[in-house]
Amino acid sequence: MGRIFFFIALAALIYLGIVLARRRRMQNVARRTRREQEGGQALPMIRCPVCGTHFPADEAVMGKGVRYCSEKCRDKVRAGMEG
Repeated sequence: MGRIFFFIALAALIYLGIVLARRRRMQNVARRTRREQEGGQALPMIRCPVCGTHFPADEAVMGKGVRYCSEKCRDKVRAGMEG
């Protein structure tokens, strides 16, 4: 009797794994399709001069003509210039 429950539980876990994998794949396809409809091109990436993080150019925080990944990095440079 215990083996039957084991195999039922195993089958349920395998089924759950398949369902979750399909859902993830469908979400990825939807994202890819949406991205292609929006412009079809990947966004250009730039590197933050402070921390080295790469980020999309349209998310840049400007500071004296330089693009930073965040206000935190921009403020670090500003604090260094003042002191």
